[in-house]
Amino acid sequence: MILDNGLLYYQNFFWYKSDRISFVEVRNASLYDTYIFSFDVEPKKITPSGRVEQLIGVMEEDEFSVLIYKDVMSKLIFEKYTYPTDEFEVMNEMQSQINSSIGNFVQKLKDNYHLLSINDGEHGREPYLFNTNNGELTLLEDIRTGFSSSYMQDFTKDPQTSNIYFSAIKTEGDRQLFKLDVELLNIEKVIVDSKSDVRAYPNPTPGIIFLSIDYNVSLTDLNGRVITKKLNTNTIDISSQASSMYFLLLADKNEQLIKAIKVVKE
Repeated sequence: MILDNGLLYYQNFFWYKSDRISFVEVRNASLYDTYIFSFDVEPKKITPSGRVEQLIGVMEEDEFSVLIYKDVMSKLIFEKYTYPTDEFEVMNEMQSQINSSIGNFVQKLKDNYHLLSINDGEHGREPYLFNTNNGELTLLEDIRTGFSSSYMQDFTKDPQTSNIYFSAIKTEGDRQLFKLDVELLNIEKVIVDSKSDVRAYPNPTPGIIFLSIDYNVSLTDLNGRVITKKLNTNTIDISSQASSMYFLLLADKNEQLIKAIKVVKE
């Protein structure tokens, strides 16, 4: 990709890509330039004069995208960029704390709703819901009550229901499993009352599997060969494994087998 001056700067480099469109931002001296391109179209700079705000996230829709910029004071600016007209429209603004990694936490839900993880300076880093139709930004839930952040991570979409599972730190201080219902747009903690009811989510899975209780976990193939083992955990990543059927062998701290769960890697 050749930019205006024939150079591509890698300082503060941001790149969003999907199956049909990409946004790239590079730093040019003290300003930032945002480019849009696809595989069959030359890159086009959509910020002709550059801008002091830094692009940190993209919420893509069919006819437009909402670009998330951050200024030097960590104010978030949500701007609607319409593809055919190259027009920008500010939809919302929000003062935040440090959010340079917000782009890693943008998850498309249903319709025009997107899940973000934002530190608003009052609740810590918590889940927010953004509506790209009207620019409405809503705190979904203060998972870790107060200023402390819940540090959401390990996002995994259930291929059957499209619900999103993730881990976060609750008020008690330990990392727990949560489910975001994409139809109801609410978050609930996944609770299991006894060890015999331990479950694995999602199953089938494209990668990360969550367990409702921490165990020593061994992943085996159908021949009983141990592929990997993790101690005292409630997550295991099988994204690097071939699409097939596997077993999770769950053992307590004394290596006493509690349960075997059949899982399918898509």
